[in-house]
Amino acid sequence: MKVSRCVAIGLLGLAFALIGGCGGGGGSTAVDMADGTIVRQEPRAASLVQPVVVDGADGLEVMWWITTDEGGAAGDAIAKLPDASDFLSSEESTNWRGNGLRMARVAMDDLDQVLSDLPPQGRLNRQWIGWSPRWREFVRGRSLGGDAPLLLNGTRVRLDRGVGRIIGRVWRGPGVGRQDELASRGVIFAELAVQVHREAQVDAASFYMAPRAEPAENLGEILPDMSVRGCLDPAYAYVIVAENPRVEWDAEGMVETKESGGERQGPATSPLRSVGEAMLTGSAVETRRSPVRVVIVLLPRLRTEYSLLPADGS
Repeated sequence: MKVSRCVAIGLLGLAFALIGGCGGGGGSTAVDMADGTIVRQEPRAASLVQPVVVDGADGLEVMWWITTDEGGAAGDAIAKLPDASDFLSSEESTNWRGNGLRMARVAMDDLDQVLSDLPPQGRLNRQWIGWSPRWREFVRGRSLGGDAPLLLNGTRVRLDRGVGRIIGRVWRGPGVGRQDELASRGVIFAELAVQVHREAQVDAASFYMAPRAEPAENLGEILPDMSVRGCLDPAYAYVIVAENPRVEWDAEGMVETKESGGERQGPATSPLRSVGEAMLTGSAVETRRSPVRVVIVLLPRLRTEYSLLPADGS
């Protein structure tokens, strides 16, 4: 069960971070985005344990790739991993599951096995976030909403058309270690939210005005009951995938679909897709090949000692 004091102490650390600012610590392509995001695309990770940037000793790295999903193979592979109950509370896990998202964790040294079980189709994307106490985009998914209804919190809804994405913020603060002792390196706190990003509307007058940068959280609807907050353990990588809410994962990694009771009346209909599925999966009809699924991995990095004050005491 997630310890509530983790969140309480984390919010205190966030206040310090917002006041004082934040610092981030073969065949690949690095792209430095305008907002400071560093994205690296590579055919295969040379060393997943090492940060994607040279000075990325502390902070968060986000990795994602697309893998084929014939017969639910991706869910079968992730189902063998332990739940990320150290980050997600029971209520948050239930809400995510009901909306088509699952989170598991794997020891950092075993991450290569996940990549082997779920090989990328195309390039592997690695983005260095570092510390970001303000909301920013972590992963951008597919377009959703519009005329196609979706399942949100168990209810059929129609969302304004936009791009489904995961936004987040991450900071470092004082915290308690595994033995209830003050963690010398501090603790990594993170918040995640699911947003339907709307594209900016440009009118004639806007062409003659300086562009304005709006906060990420203001650029679309934040979907209810899909925001989560907790502590990330640097010993683990946190894996996020989409999954049908009706699918059960068991300890052996097998998946079984829940069957609803009673007989169906009238013609058969296709079940609604959840927000997570619409954002992070593609059916064989949509891809015109094999079904695919996006795999997202959060890689917390924490290697230096933590202090609220500079090392020289100034």
